[in-house]
Amino acid sequence: MKKRMMKAARLHKVGEPFRIEEVPVPHLDLGEVLVQVKFCGICGSDLQRVAGITSTAYLPITLGHEISGEVAAVSKEIKKWNVGDRVTFSGVLNCGFCNNCLNGKDYICENRKFIGIHAEGGFAQFVKTKADKLVRLPPAVSFEEGALIEPAGSPFHALTRRAKLTPGETVAVYGAGGIGVFAICLAKLCGAAKVIAIDIKEEVLERAKVFGADRVINAAQEDPVKRIRQITPGGVDLAVECVGAKEAVANSVKSLRMGGRAVVLGLGPEEIKLVPSTIFVRSEFELIGSYAYSTAELGQIVNLIWQGRLDISAAVSEKTSLDRINEAFERFRKKIGNPIRILVSPEKKT
Repeated sequence: MKKRMMKAARLHKVGEPFRIEEVPVPHLDLGEVLVQVKFCGICGSDLQRVAGITSTAYLPITLGHEISGEVAAVSKEIKKWNVGDRVTFSGVLNCGFCNNCLNGKDYICENRKFIGIHAEGGFAQFVKTKADKLVRLPPAVSFEEGALIEPAGSPFHALTRRAKLTPGETVAVYGAGGIGVFAICLAKLCGAAKVIAIDIKEEVLERAKVFGADRVINAAQEDPVKRIRQITPGGVDLAVECVGAKEAVANSVKSLRMGGRAVVLGLGPEEIKLVPSTIFVRSEFELIGSYAYSTAELGQIVNLIWQGRLDISAAVSEKTSLDRINEAFERFRKKIGNPIRILVSPEKKT
């Protein structure tokens, strides 16, 4: 039997452009579904993999993990999902039997893998995933919004589960980029009394105001810690670090009031260095790591959008075709037009 083929953008070698190729449509194994991709967002981590800063499990590979689409096929034992269902899904591939998986923390599975890193991703016409990773998209939630659910998942998890933000608290968000803007609007949704955005680019800070930042600080022009303590005497209740840089992590802790907490979801190679232990201990600071999200949390974000309580649609900066993915990556890398997310569509005509 002749194999069904599809178009995909394949990374063959680090530092080189994607090659648009015809490859076989993924074969489904037990518990898997095939999704026809409507949109797949370009993430900053995709840029790192193209540049070789972080590696993939193998080459060539199809990147992309911020995906929305329709169910195109299901393995025969699956009853919950049907062809034509509108979906997004978690990029986390967990083992199901390690201690964390058994205790409801599959997003920090000890053997975890990730779509677009260890398995074929969404810059293609079709992608396969486990059925238990799917999240249903109501008709009122567009496919464009559906592709934003996954990147919104990390700050949602950080704010609600890890940092446990409560109404009335003050929040500082370090880094107002692609993840930071979601952290800003989600902090406001969770009832933060004041959200302060910190970045080094004026145009990024102006955009942060659109997403709900009450105050902005340009860290390239003034000391953010000093300024935060002027705005909120004593410091903020919660700092959210979305950059992954050691200085930003250190400043997050220094920005806290006594008893405050800092949650770090930015990924970076630098070693974290904080305040002296005497200050850290006597102030009862908390430093919290936060990674990814649960599938249920993605479902909560979908419900918030569906109910009209959360609007992240402004994060879609541009839509482009799969054939023009290399140009889109170049614009995203150079920050041309100050993009938050560029969505790639295999269906969009060149």
